[in-house]
Amino acid sequence: MNNTLSPDSQKALRVLLQRPVLSGGELASLAELTPAELVAATSELLDAGVISADGTSVSDSQILKTYFNLKPSARSFAQYAVK
Repeated sequence: MNNTLSPDSQKALRVLLQRPVLSGGELASLAELTPAELVAATSELLDAGVISADGTSVSDSQILKTYFNLKPSARSFAQYAVK
């Protein structure tokens, strides 16, 4: 896992540390990200293996309906990455 995440990915991760399972709509709202910013942030976190997604897709049109969760095995990394 890369320990350097974009600011938007860090925002999303901070929220997921507090509430480990959220819909894209909830995550975007709580992290104060637009759908496009959320797509980029969650794609980065998915590629890093920090979160998983369950839903239709991670695209601008479907991101708000997709559910995201923080992988328990990545909690320590997540805490380190957002400090």
